Amino acid sequence: MEKVKHVSIKDIAAALHVSLATVHKALTGKPGISDARRKQILTAAQEMGYAVNPAAQSLSRKSRHIGVIYPAVWHEFFAQMMSGIEEELFSLQNYKVAGVYYIIPASPAEAEAEQIRHWLQTEQIDAVLYCASHFAYDDIAAHALRDCGCPVFWVGGGNENPLNVPSITVDAVLAGKMAADFLCCTCSEPLQAAIFLGSMKNDVHKAKTEAFCQRVRENGGDVLCICETEDVPEKAYTAVQKQYAAHPELNAIFVCTATSEPVCAFLQENGLQKQIALLGTDIFDALQDYVKTGIMKGTIYQNQEQVGRLSAASAYEYLTKHQSYGYADWQPEKLLLVKPSLLLKANLE
Repeated sequence: MEKVKHVSIKDIAAALHVSLATVHKALTGKPGISDARRKQILTAAQEMGYAVNPAAQSLSRKSRHIGVIYPAVWHEFFAQMMSGIEEELFSLQNYKVAGVYYIIPASPAEAEAEQIRHWLQTEQIDAVLYCASHFAYDDIAAHALRDCGCPVFWVGGGNENPLNVPSITVDAVLAGKMAADFLCCTCSEPLQAAIFLGSMKNDVHKAKTEAFCQRVRENGGDVLCICETEDVPEKAYTAVQKQYAAHPELNAIFVCTATSEPVCAFLQENGLQKQIALLGTDIFDALQDYVKTGIMKGTIYQNQEQVGRLSAASAYEYLTKHQSYGYADWQPEKLLLVKPSLLLKANLE
């Protein structure tokens, strides 16, 4: 097999009859050449199949700081996401990439947005991963990150993205459809279902809910109630208690957020696990026993580690391709979706 020739900057310089210094300036985005010449060189580089060696480029490049902002609340959810981010950043350490972290406290101060902006400047952040949650946290982050001067990636969903920046999150529509199909197969009668979510203001929760409801009805069932609990366990417990009393025909529940545990507790306390098929979301330590004992039939795993890894990789790709290599027109995808999966008892044994 004929060996494929590696295209170098010397080849590009020779093809265009320009100096190596001119090619280097064009590929690295440095000043000193005209826009027309830069465009000519970048076009030629792409047509000739020139591939940048990130490891070699990193030797002469300053360190890159990727800032990671996440809330102190909902540790079980964000711990998996942070694990994926940290793993990806660790794999990039030889490329002079480091993560810098900012935790928004459970009770943010009025000046929190200003503190985030100060952190961005003092830490010399080159790109931001905001691990989206909802309510006040996203409002604070949006206020702090608007016009911050560096690329921002909205990670994990949350409120509808107010910054018009790239989002990396679970495929919520697929998750809703999976939940409906699974519960339809589990129940011998047409579904008379309830769905529990944090808030319809949360774009991921809203998309799951709409997809679930549509799929249940397509399969000949009905959704009796949509319960917004704001991810407060006490509200989830009270809601399932109220809905069971109001709808004795209830035979399936999908909890599309992190508050599966109080719903499980209610079914267990009242011996309803055979009457009501329950499907949860994610798999925290406290939920595993509920799955193993059959109180929860399964759970939709949102693969938060993969969401985290993909977000860190996207930020690095943007910094290298857009800033270091002169591809001024390169933009990251506005929406990257990670496929969820269904976990059953067998997956946990």
